[in-house]
Amino acid sequence: MKLSSLLVFLLPLSFNLYGGDFVPPTQNKLEGHITTTGENALNADVSYTPDTHLIITLDGKAAKQTFDSLKVNALDKPHCPWGEDKECYDRTYKKSSNIKCTKNNIGHLCEIIYDLNAQKFINPDNFSHGGDI
Repeated sequence: MKLSSLLVFLLPLSFNLYGGDFVPPTQNKLEGHITTTGENALNADVSYTPDTHLIITLDGKAAKQTFDSLKVNALDKPHCPWGEDKECYDRTYKKSSNIKCTKNNIGHLCEIIYDLNAQKFINPDNFSHGGDI
């Protein structure tokens, strides 16, 4: 029996090994947003170029699963959007290569940024929205 004939015979049988309760991971709902923007979009000057970066934001279960899956230590860092001497809130984050996820009392959020001109993923810490968004 040829190998290709054997594979054609065994492949349908392999699907039955998982049983009726198996849900492939591709059927999980992905929550988040995709936005195209330029760097410093909120504080744009005359040199501002729109649509240079693709921002992929995951939230909900997708962000929690990504946060939990990152094989790095979580770091606690308070977030003080109004200054260090003003009100701050607790935030835990994980960063692995060019994926950054945060967890706070509201939930989880992950951000992945792709530079459309350079055609590569970049570190979210090196990208400026031009403000605190």
